[in-house]
Amino acid sequence: LGEFAKAEPFLRRTIELNPKHGLAHSHLGFILNRRGKPKEAMGYLQAAAALLPKDSGAQFNLGLALEADGQNDLAGAAYQRVIELNAQHADAHRNLGQLHMTAGRFKEALPLLKRGHALGKQRPNWPDPAGKEVSACERLLRADEKLPAILRGELKSTDAGELLALGDLCRVYKKQYVAALGFYEDAFTMDRRILDKPASARCCAAYAAVLAAAGQGKDAQSLDDNRRTLLRQRALDWLQGELAAYRLILAKSPAAEREQARMRVQDLFDAPELASVREPADLARLPVAQADAWRKFWAEADKLRKNHE
Repeated sequence: LGEFAKAEPFLRRTIELNPKHGLAHSHLGFILNRRGKPKEAMGYLQAAAALLPKDSGAQFNLGLALEADGQNDLAGAAYQRVIELNAQHADAHRNLGQLHMTAGRFKEALPLLKRGHALGKQRPNWPDPAGKEVSACERLLRADEKLPAILRGELKSTDAGELLALGDLCRVYKKQYVAALGFYEDAFTMDRRILDKPASARCCAAYAAVLAAAGQGKDAQSLDDNRRTLLRQRALDWLQGELAAYRLILAKSPAAEREQARMRVQDLFDAPELASVREPADLARLPVAQADAWRKFWAEADKLRKNHE
């Protein structure tokens, strides 16, 4: 960002002297967006897109700022315009595919992600050289196609990997946290080795359990207090397992793995899914013994975090 900071005053001066300098608007907007100021960037990028209607770079920078500002529909339209201008633009294909995937439109996302990966994988800085996004989208698409029949009891999954995909689908995209929890638990029963991997499905299952216990999601309204208490306890057990795994990594593993584990511990404090068992006001509403158990967990996690800052 240092070089960007140096360029910013020159770009502002250029626009002052020539308000129709499209590239100056585009570059300044790009810099402002990179500095975390998408709203300020927007005016410059919209001007650039208008001044340079056939410049795919200007349209792409506008898409980036719109996405950063949470305007995903408009960002998608901007990325689509980029693809129309430049069918070889790998990042536009990937970004548009990601937006569709975030919205749960896996069928629309898959060809875009595949095309983006095919175009970009030869680049040394391509962010997904192994094509994991494509594989994840394929996995979720298959799960999405089977989910209705499975929920109706007409079909049963016998594959642990598919069960995890169904759990992710229900948790992240369908907001059906009770159903997600059931799929995760079935996967754990089918293959206990899943629980040996830190930052794995165990953490996702804990998130689903806490959200369901808090009454969130489309299928949690009928849970009684006893069931909610049990779900919070199950989540606590899983997260204690996660913390134990991180503790071992931080004690013995190479530097890169230790840094990743340290970030995972911090993620527990940042995860909005865990707010109802982390924030003091929410803990005060829980049964006393359970609230104390969660406070103890957070104290241990905080100690581990501070010991490895």
